[in-house]
Amino acid sequence: MKTNIFKLASLLLMLMLSTSHLRAYDFMVDGIAYNVNSDGESVSVTYTTLSMDNYSGLTNADIPSTVSHDGTDYAVTAIGNNAFVNCRDLISATIPNSIITIGDCAFGWSTSLTSVTIGNSVKSIGSNAFYDCRSLISVTIPGSTVEIGGEIFGRCSGLESMVVESENPKYDSRDNCNAIIETATNTLIAGCKNTSIPNTVTAIGSYAFYCCSDLTNITIPNSVISIGGGAFSGTQWYLNQPNGLVYAGLVVYAYKGVMPDGTSITLKDDTKGVAEGCFHGHWGLISITIPSSVLVIGDGAFTNCKGLESVVVEIGNNTYDSRDNCNAIIETATNTLIAGCKNTSIPNSITSIGERAFYNCSGLEKVSIPKSVIKIGEQAFYYCTGLTRIDSYPNPSDVTLGAVVFDGVPTSTCELHVLSQYFDAYSNADQWKDFINIIDDLDGPVSAGDVNGDGRVNVSDVTTLVNMILGVVEKDEQVADINGDGRVNVSDVTALINIILGVI
Repeated sequence: MKTNIFKLASLLLMLMLSTSHLRAYDFMVDGIAYNVNSDGESVSVTYTTLSMDNYSGLTNADIPSTVSHDGTDYAVTAIGNNAFVNCRDLISATIPNSIITIGDCAFGWSTSLTSVTIGNSVKSIGSNAFYDCRSLISVTIPGSTVEIGGEIFGRCSGLESMVVESENPKYDSRDNCNAIIETATNTLIAGCKNTSIPNTVTAIGSYAFYCCSDLTNITIPNSVISIGGGAFSGTQWYLNQPNGLVYAGLVVYAYKGVMPDGTSITLKDDTKGVAEGCFHGHWGLISITIPSSVLVIGDGAFTNCKGLESVVVEIGNNTYDSRDNCNAIIETATNTLIAGCKNTSIPNSITSIGERAFYNCSGLEKVSIPKSVIKIGEQAFYYCTGLTRIDSYPNPSDVTLGAVVFDGVPTSTCELHVLSQYFDAYSNADQWKDFINIIDDLDGPVSAGDVNGDGRVNVSDVTTLVNMILGVVEKDEQVADINGDGRVNVSDVTALINIILGVI
């Protein structure tokens, strides 16, 4: 399951500075600290210290619209990152209409905060802005707010009411649902213990109900086909579920408990979605069958499944497939392999290998990357420690690599086999060049239309083909017979042009 890196980093920062008493502000007025913004005319509210006694003793933060210091008047336009973080004595806060932004973790871990009034000019509220404000009872998001960060009300177990003002163009609380919904995507991004999910909602965002401990019952409508990681973590609803597969409506949300070794799972025929990180880290899983009904598979649904041997998408699924018995999940429309296993064979029709597709797949020993691949996502082969051989057919200059694609792969011992014409390119390309043993011994499959053998299909191949037909250069029927009719003539030129134009 995707880790909330920002939250962990913030926690670490507070721990590191738990004894710090560094002055972090330009001036203080009436017990509130401020930093002057870059325009020189406005200020942001900031913290007094990042130690455990930030604003110690402050119970009511009635933030003014303007403030004066040394004869200069400033407009108060922002509440900065961590401004009231860990302000344990704070009970109420009033945010004036002059405030435009509320920063990340602005009120995070202010566990006594029961009431907050957000002014009607606030445009953005940062991630974790009210994280662990467990005493907070109700909140109203003004019509002006058009950007809300992740997990703004995570661990706010006391929340009973969440309302978005009706004139808000980006978010809503339709049907008095006691939740925040991103209107355009019908995604519920934050809920509380009294949330009733409307049947127009199609997705529940990551950590939407995170640690909402008093959430005991929730009805997930059949309209929901996507659920983000950690959406129900720490809720009583989830804790009450028996061990094994946990469904939230028609979405398989998680496998609860320790999965026994040698587990094979076939999802229910009416399953519409697989939640983000659903099976992450379950080493006992050896086989998964995805029914034709599944419309959404969340990020990292099968990452770190070291024992996975068989991955099958049933025939008839219009969104995903396992073509050519590849033992992988492929997003059909984009030809992207999104999840593989130790027995995956990447089909020649694949153009992209998705982020974390083979994440921590330590059982993967050999893999062949076909010439068709033009993109490999971040951490695609992360910690595939068992890899001993990679056969890579594309020209590396044609392949876009995400960050740390091969991090954790034993590049000192894993052999990278390439086509001879690309040896120098691999030897000098970022990430590829980390392999100590690059061997140019592959007999490359010929891409349809690559008549001149340069690894690309373009107008230069048309020129070469015409010259073959005219006898100017020696004819190679294997590459020149584009349409496969056993003859090399002008119809092959037409077929080649159609390939270049994307017609076929």
